[in-house]
Amino acid sequence: AAFAGFWWSHVPRRQLAGWLALLAGRLERGARVVFVDNRYAEGSSTPLAYRSAAGDTYQRRTLDDGSVHEVLKNFPTREDAFASIGARARGPQWIAHEHYWVLTYQLD
Repeated sequence: AAFAGFWWSHVPRRQLAGWLALLAGRLERGARVVFVDNRYAEGSSTPLAYRSAAGDTYQRRTLDDGSVHEVLKNFPTREDAFASIGARARGPQWIAHEHYWVLTYQLD
């Protein structure tokens, strides 16, 4: 099995499918895969600062020391996620909650 929490959103979109394929190659057939990450919630999430030419979105976050950092933070849709997981994913399920989502599937 594999689990990743609040990780997906920090991977550049162009690298995500390759990383997921690499993960699938390291797991046995029938392995369960679970991802949990944030949904964008207006008024709750840190606002998006900008979108790159590659489609990645970024937030500006201020640390306790006052320094400001740009953080990659993508918010995939169900369709984006299903397209990224590839042909080996069987029975994908997407559960959307107010502030986060859960994606589960099994490897063929």
